[in-house]
Amino acid sequence: MPALIASEFDSPAVHALLRRLDAPLTVADDTAIVRHGLVFAGVTGQLISVDGSGAGAAPLEWYRGGAIPPAAPRADEELVAITHTSGTTGTPKLIRHTGTPAPASPASRWCRCSAAGCCSAAGKCSPPA
Repeated sequence: MPALIASEFDSPAVHALLRRLDAPLTVADDTAIVRHGLVFAGVTGQLISVDGSGAGAAPLEWYRGGAIPPAAPRADEELVAITHTSGTTGTPKLIRHTGTPAPASPASRWCRCSAAGCCSAAGKCSPPA
């Protein structure tokens, strides 16, 4: 599952997020690998460097030309990606995203809008703003 983590966080925050992901495959550039001590921190499973020099990680080039896995469509309620909060109140929190559409707001359920204005389900219309 892809989890996008900003490398601008301090190392303790990056390590905490990676630990919460439970030994993920981590793909990073050499700068982030060295800055956060990812080779020796014990917070990643497999570590891959996109820069090729490795910085102690496997170079991405090793995987070029490998078999492409088949598409694996997911049900709406299944996890599709992970992001995180900004960490302004402490260690950032992971946020799980599924394919389930967000519920419509009451305004979008009850109003039809066009260049002529908006009309509610009750037929009340307002001019365009």
